[in-house]
Amino acid sequence: AEAAAFGCIPVVSKLPGIDIIIRNNVNGIILEDLGAENIVEKIKVNWAHQVHMKEMAKEAHEFSKQFSYDSFLNSTIHLLRKG
Repeated sequence: AEAAAFGCIPVVSKLPGIDIIIRNNVNGIILEDLGAENIVEKIKVNWAHQVHMKEMAKEAHEFSKQFSYDSFLNSTIHLLRKG
């Protein structure tokens, strides 16, 4: 989320549950194979499509807003008011 907040496309390993946050080739890149050759290939393929990369960066930035300080603060206030 931090990288996405700055407009960077997250490139992440496929951890359990990561696909709930990152949608592959929509708001980030999920790597199933962490070999160096695979990582380089994924980056090259995406780099060749600059318009798509800009769209992914925009989507990543939008999703990152749910992890902002204001979002965290509002959620905390909401929980405290319930209790």
